[in-house]
Amino acid sequence: MPHKREKLPDKDYKKFKVRKVGQPLKFSTPEDLQDKVNKYFEDTPFEEWTITGLALTLNISRQGLYDYDKRPGYAEILTQARALVEHSYEIGLKVVGGSGHIFGLKNFGWKDTQQIDATISGTLALLQDRLEAANARVNDDPSE
Repeated sequence: MPHKREKLPDKDYKKFKVRKVGQPLKFSTPEDLQDKVNKYFEDTPFEEWTITGLALTLNISRQGLYDYDKRPGYAEILTQARALVEHSYEIGLKVVGGSGHIFGLKNFGWKDTQQIDATISGTLALLQDRLEAANARVNDDPSE
């Protein structure tokens, strides 16, 4: 004879607390983050602005800066902060030069490449002109 399952009693699942997973946010509001970012840029000399310096001041990892981009209200603040650091690298490259600024800009997606357009259109035009000149000389030959 098959075994019958007993019906489990109905449970009130609403009484169980849902636990949040992960660490709590370092910044409870975007305004709190904005205040700390502003303090970094006010207290740090322009030549010393870096992404790592910003992360250290905010007491989060570099990756943490990008993790906040997924949160509404925070992304705009950090995008602007990264743009300010990128700007400082660009000005440093213009004023001082050096491979450090180039390296920093490459980390922002800049590329150090040359694109060469190797078409033969100019060569063909030159050959066509020479061919026409040669034909004109042959047609104007008095020995005919």
